[in-house]
Amino acid sequence: MKLRRINLAVLSVLLSAIAALSGFMIYTQLSDRQKEKEEFDTLAEMVEVTPEKPNDETAVPTDDTSELMRDLSGLLAQNSECIGWLCIPDT
Repeated sequence: MKLRRINLAVLSVLLSAIAALSGFMIYTQLSDRQKEKEEFDTLAEMVEVTPEKPNDETAVPTDDTSELMRDLSGLLAQNSECIGWLCIPDT
């Protein structure tokens, strides 16, 4: 009977430690995601959207939406290795 109580106490301590560790890991993951989102929002603010001007005045757009050019000068000033900006609508 006494051995069973000791086993239950050890099991309770182990499960409590696992629960605390899991909670800490979840917190760090959520904190990292929030930091990444804030960094992305900061970078997105540096990029300015300007409508693309057609090279040829006789060219007619094939659809109603014109392509947009992005001014990456702010990103290039921060990181000279920046080669572009990928934007996927509705994501």
